[in-house]
Amino acid sequence: MRFSPLPLALLLAVPLGTLMGCHSTQSFGGDPAPTEVDAAEEEGAQGPSGRKLLRLERGLVLWFEAYTPTDGGHPARVGFFVARDARGGLFLESLGLGEPQSSIRLVTNKGALWLFPVGDGRVSAASRIYHPVKTPGREVKIKIGSRRVNGRYLSHSEGGVEIGLWFAEGEGLWRLQLNLDGEEQLRLERTGKARWGSRPAPYPAGDPQAAWKSVAEAVRRLDVVGLRQLMTPELWARLLPPGEGLAFPGAAIDGKRRLELIRLVVPQLLEVELELAGEFEVQAGQAVAPAILRTRIDGGLAEADAHLDLIQVSEETETRWLWSGFRPLEVDPEDG
Repeated sequence: MRFSPLPLALLLAVPLGTLMGCHSTQSFGGDPAPTEVDAAEEEGAQGPSGRKLLRLERGLVLWFEAYTPTDGGHPARVGFFVARDARGGLFLESLGLGEPQSSIRLVTNKGALWLFPVGDGRVSAASRIYHPVKTPGREVKIKIGSRRVNGRYLSHSEGGVEIGLWFAEGEGLWRLQLNLDGEEQLRLERTGKARWGSRPAPYPAGDPQAAWKSVAEAVRRLDVVGLRQLMTPELWARLLPPGEGLAFPGAAIDGKRRLELIRLVVPQLLEVELELAGEFEVQAGQAVAPAILRTRIDGGLAEADAHLDLIQVSEETETRWLWSGFRPLEVDPEDG
């Protein structure tokens, strides 16, 4: 299941690491304590507090399409979700940008807004990108459907790298753009939102089509418990470190483990795009459908024909279909 991700690691790890390297190396993780004074209350404030700008809500998931110069007209899918730090503060974290264990975080502290990268072997050098008095950005209008709402645009640049962020009033992060030497390298456009968590009842999986739709819905909700229930144990094991895959508690998992699984499993699923290209054919408890497999490898988009595989299993009083994997079709050399 592990494929090379979008060519964003270089942009988000190196340029943004360089961009932030001259700034504070404090590790922020959430909102300030209630006793701290909100910077928006300072005299001369020209914008809202960072908390109002980011509009964090417990369990919120924001989805974006990620456009790059090499996406071939097929933008990737990127998520941001609201997590809670050890102090109880909320922050916004990305899924699907760069390597699976890498992300960027948007964090509020004392009315300001900070951005920093997170990843293996990487220094979390935070960069303050917004302050309601010192760096308030500018007011803009943002179109949402047929409406035009108030928004705010922030820009931060250094060393040829510029990141721009648009925040819509009442909606939070709406758009992100990353330029390198004046050329756009990444643009995120908001497409929707959800709430992360598990459904109280099993996802529909009585037929292959329903099961595949349920997989997509579980990803949208960052529902790792639901995803485990919609996958074979073997496929689930391939998403986790060796030795961890087959064991999964029957009872509800705690919040810490759920968060670990979201960060580990969901980015891998976002690396690979499987688009159904036909109907499922069912035979002897197996279902196979033609699909188009898209991956981002070596800075470019690769497409291949594939088969999507599901199997039928009996669970207590019902029969369900589980996702068992996918297979890129082998090309006969004589066919080119």
